[in-house]
Amino acid sequence: MKQVEPMMRTRAAALLMLVLAPFASADDVPGMGALNDAMSGLFVVIPTDPSNGASMMEVVKGTDGTEQQVVVAFLDAGDAARTAEKAGLADRAEGRLVNAAELIAMAKGKIIWRTNAENAILVNGDETRPPLFYVTGAGDDPLIQPVEGKTRIVFYTDAMAADAARVAAQNSLSAAGEPEELSVIAADMISILEGIGSGKVKDAYIASSPTVIIWAAQWDQGKRLIRDYSPN
Repeated sequence: MKQVEPMMRTRAAALLMLVLAPFASADDVPGMGALNDAMSGLFVVIPTDPSNGASMMEVVKGTDGTEQQVVVAFLDAGDAARTAEKAGLADRAEGRLVNAAELIAMAKGKIIWRTNAENAILVNGDETRPPLFYVTGAGDDPLIQPVEGKTRIVFYTDAMAADAARVAAQNSLSAAGEPEELSVIAADMISILEGIGSGKVKDAYIASSPTVIIWAAQWDQGKRLIRDYSPN
């Protein structure tokens, strides 16, 4: 079958000016059960100094103008490795893996979610305004997929992973005699999380980046310093 060129359209939605994720504390997060369910498969990389347990933090201004140190959660392992190196932490930063929902609780909701530049540029955002991507049909209806025994709308943290899912689904539909042109839609991650928590976004499942899955396997093989991440 002819290779289908990736199609990327950005959902018209208000992207938040992110300084802090909008969760004051874990107890204040509405719909935490739904978030736990949707984020059960989403793991992030937290560069951490094993000598003192300190995670990579970034100083940001809160809504009241005061400066706060906020944990940085990397959706992409390669980006975590590059950022740790630029920060001079390459020789001591372990790339610890944490479930994203558990991180909301541990960090009391104060998190900077970070994507790589390649994903950010697709939505004219920056690395700290990460998008999520999902597959839709001709009528912009989200593609439903079976995940963990449930039918879900799968959100991808990586555009290439989303497009690979689009191509696979399109090929499957064609093989079944039901050809359909599918697209990849980009949406703001924080808006999606808010929607899940409020119940407006239902049956969501957020998948880990392929780079994080690769790093998890490398961690199991004994690698610890995030600088040792390899995409191969």
